[in-house]
Amino acid sequence: MDGSNIGLGVIYYNKIFTTLFYIACAIIMYKICKTIGFDDKKSKITSFLWLTTPIAIFSQFIFGQYDIFTVFFTLLGVYFYFKNDDFKFALFFGIALTFKYFAAFIFIILLIYREKNIIKIIKQCAIFIIPFAIELLIYISDSAFRERVFGFGANSFIFGLTLKTEYGMNIKIFLMFWIFICGYTYFNEVKNKSENEKYIFYYLSLVSFMLFGLSHWHPQWVIFITPFLVFGTVINKKYNFLCY
Repeated sequence: MDGSNIGLGVIYYNKIFTTLFYIACAIIMYKICKTIGFDDKKSKITSFLWLTTPIAIFSQFIFGQYDIFTVFFTLLGVYFYFKNDDFKFALFFGIALTFKYFAAFIFIILLIYREKNIIKIIKQCAIFIIPFAIELLIYISDSAFRERVFGFGANSFIFGLTLKTEYGMNIKIFLMFWIFICGYTYFNEVKNKSENEKYIFYYLSLVSFMLFGLSHWHPQWVIFITPFLVFGTVINKKYNFLCY
């Protein structure tokens, strides 16, 4: 279909619809900041920093893709994580998974950082996969769905960077580092609440870097990591001079 045949109303609808989600993400970031103890001013500045992040603006308004949906539901999951609502935390991350698989890498880190009981981890993971399972049941008979979902190019992008050993083994570099971070996160205990929040965002920033620093990617995908990079910045004590 020739793009010239698309009416202006359809174009404006698609642009405005995703922009509303972009604004909603900033509101959720504000709520996350308030939940973890930031004052009102610092919370607003944090949201503003994300709204004006060049990478986020580029992805949302230049590329005009729908990756903002992944960001939106991921941030909702993070918000309910800090609200200690385990069901909504897992559910919203599960919805984010139906848009991009990147959400799984963040979800697992958050889950095992707080929860050490294997049975409870399995229960949370079961909730996490419910949205994808429903999607699968509805569309599995569709050949286009099978091709686009199970043949999604991002999978080969993330795991495409490998290290070849002299024994002929191909080690997935991102996966290797991510498993290491998972292990360290699971066995690391931080009892102080403020330290707990700080280290969570450091871990998420590290995973975000690994997603795009140790794999191939499309430019519009980078919006997914921008909230965690902003949180990783503002949680640092040196950031406070910007707020006062």
